[in-house]
Amino acid sequence: MKNKRNHLLTNLGVACVIMLVMTLTACFGSSSSTDSPISSNPATSASSLTATITDVSIPDSGGTPTVSFTITDANGNGVTGLTGMRYIIAKLVASADGEPSYWQSYINTTATKEAGDPGTTKDGTTAVQATTENDSSEEGAGVLTEKGGGQYEYVFATDLSAVTTENGKALDVPYEPELTHRVAMQISATNDDGETIWANPIYDFQPSTGDTTGITTRDMALTSSCNECHDDLAMHGGGRHEVKYCVTCHNPGTVDPNTGNNLDMALMVHKIHRGASLPSVADGGEDYEIYGYHDTEHDYSTVVFPQDIRHCEKCHNPSDEETPDASNYAEVPYIRACEACHDDIVFDGNTPEDWQVAHSGGTATNAECATCHGGSGATVDGRIAGVHVIATEVAAANFQYNILSVKNTDPGEFPKVKFSVTNPLTDETYDVKSDPQWTGSGSINIKIAWNTLDYNNTDSESGDEGDPAQPVSLNGETATANGDGTFTITSDIAIPAGAEGSGVVMIDGRPSEALDDDGLYDDRIPVTNAVKYFKITDDETVERREVVSMDKCNNCHGFLSLHGSNRNNKIEACVICHNPNATDIVVRPAMTDDDEDDVPDDFDATGTDGKREESIDFKYMIHAIHAGSSEEHGYREAGIVVYGYGGRAHDYSEVRFPGSLNNCNMCHTEDTYLLPMEDDILATTIGTGDVFADLADPDVDENISPMSSVCSSCHDSALAQTHMEQNGGEFDSTQAVITANASETCAICHGDGKTADVNTVHGITE
Repeated sequence: MKNKRNHLLTNLGVACVIMLVMTLTACFGSSSSTDSPISSNPATSASSLTATITDVSIPDSGGTPTVSFTITDANGNGVTGLTGMRYIIAKLVASADGEPSYWQSYINTTATKEAGDPGTTKDGTTAVQATTENDSSEEGAGVLTEKGGGQYEYVFATDLSAVTTENGKALDVPYEPELTHRVAMQISATNDDGETIWANPIYDFQPSTGDTTGITTRDMALTSSCNECHDDLAMHGGGRHEVKYCVTCHNPGTVDPNTGNNLDMALMVHKIHRGASLPSVADGGEDYEIYGYHDTEHDYSTVVFPQDIRHCEKCHNPSDEETPDASNYAEVPYIRACEACHDDIVFDGNTPEDWQVAHSGGTATNAECATCHGGSGATVDGRIAGVHVIATEVAAANFQYNILSVKNTDPGEFPKVKFSVTNPLTDETYDVKSDPQWTGSGSINIKIAWNTLDYNNTDSESGDEGDPAQPVSLNGETATANGDGTFTITSDIAIPAGAEGSGVVMIDGRPSEALDDDGLYDDRIPVTNAVKYFKITDDETVERREVVSMDKCNNCHGFLSLHGSNRNNKIEACVICHNPNATDIVVRPAMTDDDEDDVPDDFDATGTDGKREESIDFKYMIHAIHAGSSEEHGYREAGIVVYGYGGRAHDYSEVRFPGSLNNCNMCHTEDTYLLPMEDDILATTIGTGDVFADLADPDVDENISPMSSVCSSCHDSALAQTHMEQNGGEFDSTQAVITANASETCAICHGDGKTADVNTVHGITE
């Protein structure tokens, strides 16, 4: 039967972008039976669903499978009255001739690109697509029987012994009972609270023996790995969550008729995640698109994977017992998976286009791939596990920054810092004054900042003409060697007389290595920054508050490394410079000099965003960057452009956040996002005065009050600003110091436990 619409890709929207993560299978589910539910309730009263497939039976010659399953709520009560569920059955085709094993659905349809439909293929193009059955009264539906107490039975309409084109099916799929089979289900309902509750039970078994363990598997990725970035993988209208379910439809033979793009999980998910950096997109000028339900276009050409794409083990973790086949990515190479990312390589011997290259080994077949690119048996230095290694990250394990002591830290004194750089693998020390790692592109810097309640660095005298809010920065190469592998450096700028509280010392910078054996130490090594706190006027040292987790950042970013590999893997280091008083004004283009005295005094130029400057305060900037602003994917009404080193503009308007933007727990620790804020958090500077001399003078800054700064970083509409101003928020204050809770009354309604607290308005649940 031909269907006009693509039955496979229902609602692959923003959430889908990076919402499938990196191939082939694994998830939750069970193949064992459960005790009978203790009582029964309708789905409308449930807060969640748990479904377990207890048995699947298939007649010896094939026929129609029968599935027995149980659905319970959070309290173990049986859930009754559910219908409209979806079912699929697939077999795991064995590997042959270099082609890996793959899932093939028995249930398939034919989709057609009709005249006038969007896409890049000719009208009338047809494509086979895996699909599901349902238990409705429609033609082709199976028979659902409710047994009572949350127990159900479903008999498929599909006869596994007759899946052939001669019988009107879209594809010939012979029944092979000796192979591993999988039944997967989509169960969803809406409860009385308006919440969508769901379950995707999975059942793997071998029909010829009935075995559910000790059978062939293809479990290469976990849904939980996907959800480290995607928060909750939810596709096709939100009912499909588990990777083990995804692969039952996303078979190698499933194709989008509108574009001709293959929708095999291994190919599609790798291409989605490489997105904007795909050679076909970046160099070939093509778009990577898939058309879904009702011809909905899903363009992944702007997707930016937030870490190095070579981090294969982000999704394929061989050390996890739940993904026993994860090492296949390195040991079983085949063309379809490789060309997913490397689509500029022509493997079949055809003439490459101008943005492509021919495969260096000549015309290739799957059977030959492992010879060069497989595991330990490969004969050339092209093994996947080796070529995907990130040499600079491996080299980083050989370096550790150490701050040993900080002295002379009273107001008016010149701080003295003792430090070292060691190899934690050998306990050897580096000489930062003469070792080649600190020559060429290498550097090491010591920065001193204050106050840890919220950094402002006032009177630091740092940067050109007093770069606003920046810490004291000392070049480590000017330090004095102590003769024991340690070094001491003394600041030439004193702790200001008016400084209070506690301060911090940070080491940043990067060593360099000659990783390509050319003798040039020009490969930048990202080493985790070091911080050490010290007291100025406090009786005991007070460390800076921690509200986000570096581990949570790295769930998506892998190893957070910015500013030319100088600032690495340490949120405590980031906030020293990205503090409330800091903006990007000194790196914005063309500051004018009306007096022609070589000292720019007016700021007339604007950036690509039409602004003279942008806040780089962490609490504002990071939220705004992740929120994006593009019509299709973002949340903000306006984008955010931040200028960096060399006057380079970084436009984050097209950022596609892969998770739920309203889930503060994706980044924050515990309840640190709840109101009220701590009293000493400072307002965010959005304007630094009219002349160059104003840069280091916070008394003339234009500020947004603290709570309004955080909220408006996502909620940037005029209406939202008006609401904040009506409740004490300020957006153009020139007060020298505004601290949290000084004037804002946000916590009256939005405070922890109030009627509209942050958890409530964001829909955050346990």
